[in-house]
Amino acid sequence: MDLPFYREYDLPWTTGQSQDKKFQRLLGIIFLICAVLSLVWPFIPVPEPDPFDVEEIPPRIAQLLLEEKPLPPPPPPEVVEEPEPEPEPEPELDEQEPELTAELDSSFFNGQIALANEVFTPSEEMVAQAKRILEAMEVAQRQGAGAVTLDGKLIDLASIRQAEVIVGQARLVGAGG
Repeated sequence: MDLPFYREYDLPWTTGQSQDKKFQRLLGIIFLICAVLSLVWPFIPVPEPDPFDVEEIPPRIAQLLLEEKPLPPPPPPEVVEEPEPEPEPEPELDEQEPELTAELDSSFFNGQIALANEVFTPSEEMVAQAKRILEAMEVAQRQGAGAVTLDGKLIDLASIRQAEVIVGQARLVGAGG
């Protein structure tokens, strides 16, 4: 009669009864040793140290303890003398000349406005590319396509919105109309 091969599969972290018994026995032995030592230890005689006995300190440690290194002096504070700005004479304005006030206010910002226009104005190439993107999307929408490719690249909604912003900036500053 043939019996099928049967094997009980155990996981590596499962423990058997023999392992549990060994662990309990080892735990009991360690507990007894610690209990005996904790009862005996306070009764072991220890010589009291003589308060007048002087211990010798090794010379290197004594030298280290007695050595006093002076701290480096702090750096001198930097004295910064700022010349007092001379007050600029304010132009005398009459109530009859309001356009002069506006001219003074705007002349202060003219240099900044030119710089801002130079920095934030999109280049001709950027405007041309943005217009190509918008035209390609319009053609795709007329044909009923949901997506469009331009120069082998897929044009998504973010690209279209960016192109609209670039064209709008160009219209505002008058570059590339």
